[in-house]
Amino acid sequence: GMIGTGLSKLYGGVRDTIGYGELFFTTSVTAWTPFEVDIVWDNQDVPDSVNIVASSSDLVTETFVTGSKLWLDDLYFAYSYLSTENAEICDGSEAFWRGNYYSVAGTYYDSLISSQGTDSVYVLNLTVYDLPAVFDVTGGGNYNQGGQGVPVGLSGSEAGILYTLFFDSTQLTTVMGNGNPIDFGNQTGEGTYTVVASDPATGCINNMNGNAVVTIITGIYTTEKEGIKVFPNPANDILYIRTDQTVRSVRIIDADGKLFREGIETTINIQELPSGNFIVVIETDKETISKVVTKK
Repeated sequence: GMIGTGLSKLYGGVRDTIGYGELFFTTSVTAWTPFEVDIVWDNQDVPDSVNIVASSSDLVTETFVTGSKLWLDDLYFAYSYLSTENAEICDGSEAFWRGNYYSVAGTYYDSLISSQGTDSVYVLNLTVYDLPAVFDVTGGGNYNQGGQGVPVGLSGSEAGILYTLFFDSTQLTTVMGNGNPIDFGNQTGEGTYTVVASDPATGCINNMNGNAVVTIITGIYTTEKEGIKVFPNPANDILYIRTDQTVRSVRIIDADGKLFREGIETTINIQELPSGNFIVVIETDKETISKVVTKK
């Protein structure tokens, strides 16, 4: 025998079945037998009618048998509500769901039982995306006022990831990664440069490691002051600085402002420097001067 239960709703004068369940019996049932019929339907539709059908058939001939009857003593309905949510977060973040925080990808369940015994099941499918890989910010340094600035870059990149250069808190430029180091070009603004990576596919962002600091050298005299001597010029191997003043720092900088060496030594080995013109910046307890020196 078969017992069928259907749920229907009237749509514009036409009744439509929105849920149906059935239960089969393979033997005759002569005593009171409790049974349950499960029905699943779209929770956006609210049924307004319940239909119950009972029938019997010959299992050999598969034909209906007349005279079958169904007695219903107690009829009740227990509604179960199923809600499924999908959430996406970035690694290191948390999703707040039904009073708890979740940070690991997976499927989570929660249930609710009402005073009438009706149970509701809530499902969360949580996806966690990886953050862009971290690379080092490179470059920065000192350059003379009016110069071409100093380069700022990134030690590497991932294909398909966007890398944005910030000057302090101001966004400057964005470059698409291709798996190679990134050159943002020479930067002339004095301050701190940082890089933020973002994945356009997931929306996840990550700060790159470190920063690049650019300093503009100003207030330097372009003629040698009396009492401070730099020789020989041109120089080949050793550069000498002679003064009665207290030397606080000596910097050797190229024409673009790139710092090659900094210290307080007054006898400087310049063999490792390439040939060309350099600026020697000398800061003492009384003054700061610069001298153009040619390396052979």
